[in-house]
Amino acid sequence: MTTDMTADSLSNELQEVLSEIQARFPLAKEEYVRSHLKEETEAEQGRICRWLGRHNPFAENETALRIAEKELAANEDVPIEHLERYLRDFESLAKQTESIIDSEYWTSEINKIIVALANFKVSMSESDPSLENNEGGESAGLQEQATILCTLLLRHWRRLYDEQYASWELESVQEFRLNLLARLREWLEKLQLLADTLNELSIEPGLLFDLSKENLSLSDVEQLKKWVSYISEDDGVKHLCDLMGRLRRAEKTKRQELVRTRTTITEYVPDINSREEIVGLVWRNDIERVVPQELTLLADEETSVL
Repeated sequence: MTTDMTADSLSNELQEVLSEIQARFPLAKEEYVRSHLKEETEAEQGRICRWLGRHNPFAENETALRIAEKELAANEDVPIEHLERYLRDFESLAKQTESIIDSEYWTSEINKIIVALANFKVSMSESDPSLENNEGGESAGLQEQATILCTLLLRHWRRLYDEQYASWELESVQEFRLNLLARLREWLEKLQLLADTLNELSIEPGLLFDLSKENLSLSDVEQLKKWVSYISEDDGVKHLCDLMGRLRRAEKTKRQELVRTRTTITEYVPDINSREEIVGLVWRNDIERVVPQELTLLADEETSVL
């Protein structure tokens, strides 16, 4: 199973594939082509993630490492048998990946703890009164050494696993990347050739051929090339195709002009809250009906009462 960091790096790799394809093929900038390329890369990302999860060559060793880390987190006292098992699994990964680890150091440190524990048990079996007060302290000290050694061992084991898995994953992703790039390049080469051929025939894409379909074969292109060769040799047919192309382009231009023409129509919408027409003079309390003469009375304090 890939991590979040792996998913991000994989997405970046596939984005580089799209950038390379779009830079090489002008047709890749078309909307239907970009949509297909995006769908293909997203599907490829899912396939790569599933493949990596199923074909991890270190899957068994990773399981053993996860179990060891859980055991260390759950138990304060690490049995010496666990240390020996962890070292065997660590050495197995090193052998599989042809990595160099200091096995002699780890073996020596584990043997030191084993010998110390054996001597402690012998001393206790002999019931030496002078050791009774140091029994708990010495036992706890040996167990603390075993825990520290186990922590260091698992840390080196995890580092080696992450390095080897990342290297294998990178090589696998690069191989998928090259295959995807080759597949998309082949598809776009056929698509570009077909588009150029349709252009020579003055046929718009989508009229007789849908270039947005993925299942384009070279036989389609070869058939169109035969038509191009036939048209170039017959002046009458060539003239007819040119005429049809001009009519088609003229019709398209007219249609575009009709769509792009804008007409502005101004329509008056009455406001029901306003007084739009005033005829005659009446006594009212509506301020909006006041006449200019009445407003002048308000300007003078002596006549404002009127």
